[in-house]
Amino acid sequence: MLLLGTDSQMGTPRYRTAGTRSDTMMLLHLPADRKKITVISIPRDSMVRIPSCGQGSPARTEMINSAFRTGGLACAWKTVESLTKVRVDHAIELDFSGFMAMVDAVGGVEVRLPRAMDDPKAKLHLPAGKSLVNGEQALAYVRSRYAIGDGSDLGRMKQQAQVMKELAKKAKKLLANPAELFSFLTEATKWVKADAGLDLETMRTIADSLTKTDLEDIRFVVVPWGPYPEDPHRLKWVQPAADQLFAAIR
Repeated sequence: MLLLGTDSQMGTPRYRTAGTRSDTMMLLHLPADRKKITVISIPRDSMVRIPSCGQGSPARTEMINSAFRTGGLACAWKTVESLTKVRVDHAIELDFSGFMAMVDAVGGVEVRLPRAMDDPKAKLHLPAGKSLVNGEQALAYVRSRYAIGDGSDLGRMKQQAQVMKELAKKAKKLLANPAELFSFLTEATKWVKADAGLDLETMRTIADSLTKTDLEDIRFVVVPWGPYPEDPHRLKWVQPAADQLFAAIR
């Protein structure tokens, strides 16, 4: 499953009908036995070969997040499949507003900080240690680059992985209550855009199957990367390590 977090904010003055970018890109592998799950973060600054996505969109080398801007979810899907040779069964798009709604729907998530976080730009101020954050705070946390991270996109990925783990923990509790799970998934269809094959019943079936998954067996990894020779602010996928990762997933 391809999960895209986009930087639009539907229903707010900041919503953009054009030029929306994929802010986060993750490939989720759910094995048949559901015993272990791998979540592969794909750096948005990765310089890759983007295939043609229709008339007026020739194949080119560019940052991977430009695929979504060019041709939406379908182009991002095609790009990931062409690069990884992994068949993607479903794709989901979640914007900022949807992410905040999801966190609020599960009652917030817990974040742990080695030191206090003070980010005036994001309007986020958290003490050292554990804090329960709401949707707006969680969004500011996963997008913050400089207040606690090293200023890189890779630093943000660690924060995103932490919040994803906490969301998984909350979702695990929902699985034990079919009525609450159905209510949550019904509400979730208002927040996400997905391919036609990922309807409510399919989401429910996938969710039910995850009762077999131990949270400790969810593995978060990043595509092996290195500096892009032509631009130090961009990344390239390191070979053969990247191909070996996707070969293992296949």
